[in-house]
Amino acid sequence: MRSVRYCHLVTIPLLTLAVAADAQSQDNGAQTDLALQDALARALERNVDITVERPNRQLIQVTRINRDIADIDLQQTMANTVAEVQHAYWDLVHATQTLAAQQQRLEQTETLVRDNAARVEAGTMTQIQTVQARAEAAVRRQRLVQAQQDVATAELALKRLIVRGTDDAYWAATLNPVDAPALDGQPIELDAPPIQTGSRLIEAATAARELAEERLAVEQNRLDGGLQTNFFVVRAQRDLATARDTELRAILDHQKALVDLERAQRTSLSQAGISIVR
Repeated sequence: MRSVRYCHLVTIPLLTLAVAADAQSQDNGAQTDLALQDALARALERNVDITVERPNRQLIQVTRINRDIADIDLQQTMANTVAEVQHAYWDLVHATQTLAAQQQRLEQTETLVRDNAARVEAGTMTQIQTVQARAEAAVRRQRLVQAQQDVATAELALKRLIVRGTDDAYWAATLNPVDAPALDGQPIELDAPPIQTGSRLIEAATAARELAEERLAVEQNRLDGGLQTNFFVVRAQRDLATARDTELRAILDHQKALVDLERAQRTSLSQAGISIVR
């Protein structure tokens, strides 16, 4: 069997992306929503020296080629540009998602620290039992700073592909990637090992994340009931954070594997909604 419909649907909450972008925009320029198709159109005009039109938000039409280039070379150059932009775009999605997750994890830990302080005041917890939560909060502040740096690095890599120069409005803007990977039934070659492996990794990571969520709920209920210290809650929060990051990385690695497969099969332009109008 060479080609089937792959119906694993992946959705990343765009609200989470917006939260991270809002925080980032405090330090950079105005926030600018950026769809993948918009990034592709800008990159093609910048790097391939062509003119494009957008009949709708899903399609890109190459309407004028501004330099003499053979069709096969044009298509290869366009395919390479499309793949590079898609990789950079999904890297920015991952970095932005990770930043939002780190913000959420810090907020959870700081809430636990405040709750512990109330328990100490009420006499149901000792000061020594609060040390781990406060130490965890310090670690998460450090990871938040690293996540902010990773977003800046990923954003710069994408800007280098789509921005024409420092006078381009996109250069000073904070890019907010609004698209999420959606593997929604496009015909692909399931014989390709990266695709098979990616599918299995996503399923395993999703199952692990769901179990980690259940465990955290149990540990939090036991803490609220006075049956244990917050050591187990902190550990469960950390395990859930790791599981969520693993799931996100599996999803985006799978998406990038599809990009590489489409480029190898010479279907990347059609899959991206790009056509050449002569």
